[in-house]
Amino acid sequence: MFNLPLEAFAFLLVAGGVGVVLGLWGYYGSRDGRFMYRGRATHTFYCIKCGRLYTHRRGDRPQPCPQCGFKNDRLKF
Repeated sequence: MFNLPLEAFAFLLVAGGVGVVLGLWGYYGSRDGRFMYRGRATHTFYCIKCGRLYTHRRGDRPQPCPQCGFKNDRLKF
């Protein structure tokens, strides 16, 4: 078998645990960042016909209102 001193075994055990924790932290941090960006990538519209506020993911062109169907331009703040 392997002849490994106790100090080296403890170091490998701790280093492996820290590596797993850092790997999971990086994975879930990047995954949450992608989900947050996807949720924020919406544009706000205000219908001038019925007065409703609504959002849509593709906001570069006029989008129809879900209530009355009137095409409105994106709000610019």
